[in-house]
Amino acid sequence: MTEISAIYESFNEPEEALKLLQKSMKLLEDKPGQQSTIAGVEARMGVMFYMVGRYEEARGSFESAVAKLRASGERKSAFFGVVLNQMGLACVQLFKIDEAAELFEEAREILEQECGPCHQDTLGVYSNLAATYDALGRVEDAIEILEYVLKLREEKLGTANPDFDDEKKRLAELLKEAGRSRNKKAKSLENLIDPNSKRTKKETSSKKWSAFGFRRIMDGSTPNFKKWNILYPVYINSKKTVAEGRRISASKACENPTALEIGDCCGHLKIPFAIELDKAYPRDFMQVGRVRVLLKRSDGSLNNPAIASKKQLMVRIAELVPRHPGRVKKQEPAATSNAVPTKSGKGGKKKR
Repeated sequence: MTEISAIYESFNEPEEALKLLQKSMKLLEDKPGQQSTIAGVEARMGVMFYMVGRYEEARGSFESAVAKLRASGERKSAFFGVVLNQMGLACVQLFKIDEAAELFEEAREILEQECGPCHQDTLGVYSNLAATYDALGRVEDAIEILEYVLKLREEKLGTANPDFDDEKKRLAELLKEAGRSRNKKAKSLENLIDPNSKRTKKETSSKKWSAFGFRRIMDGSTPNFKKWNILYPVYINSKKTVAEGRRISASKACENPTALEIGDCCGHLKIPFAIELDKAYPRDFMQVGRVRVLLKRSDGSLNNPAIASKKQLMVRIAELVPRHPGRVKKQEPAATSNAVPTKSGKGGKKKR
């Protein structure tokens, strides 16, 4: 059922997807040892509820998923950080700003640890947190975060990202107005709250501050996003068979890549991308996360002249994943310990 719901979701029919996910929940509830799977279903339901404007139900689904993930020992995973961020966005729509700030703060701590401060998902949480601090009147905290984000982009990530100009403009506005009294809550909610919300007291802009996971689905700033190519990690996983979904030869594939790693590699290759950690591979619901990529610009020219096809991109990413900084750091302690020479019990003579 979860596979069928993913199909409805891809065709932008969230109500039908919700019905199937709810049926899946009933089937899983009676089975032992399925808490993590149920949490994943609830998180997807939360996204669906959010998409159709049912924010109270979205918050409830995310809250239940968070509780199960905490209990199952997954409270430090990147997926857990994503769910916290999405729950925070639902809280914003319900004007629960203090609760949203706490959720964004916890999500930031987890994603900084799991993905690093330069990852686009972590940057998305920074932006959400800055907006929330602004809504709470914590202007200096909001300014500090935006200055940090801009510094990261200027010094390490480059300024070509479309979010850079938006963040720079918002920081300039905060700096300009920091010295005088203003309605900080209304200013921030203009960017974060759904303009169709019944609780919005005035007409607001449809432009939303950046978030991640399902950000691009709701943000009209990325035209034809649904037409971008989709990459599931299984496509380049050497541990999977062709029948299980692998799409390049095993010799060119890499071991257990993640959506986050694929996104980082796309950024390195100057290929526009968007990570959707709330999506799952249709054939295997436990394979969470996918990446959308844009190979060509609107004028038909290639974003990276060296990569003309989806298959070329998959092969190139598979080459880069083993050299990903996160993997290199995990390997360094083991390499150090293995380098320590050992002596045999017989005067160091070699065994024959």
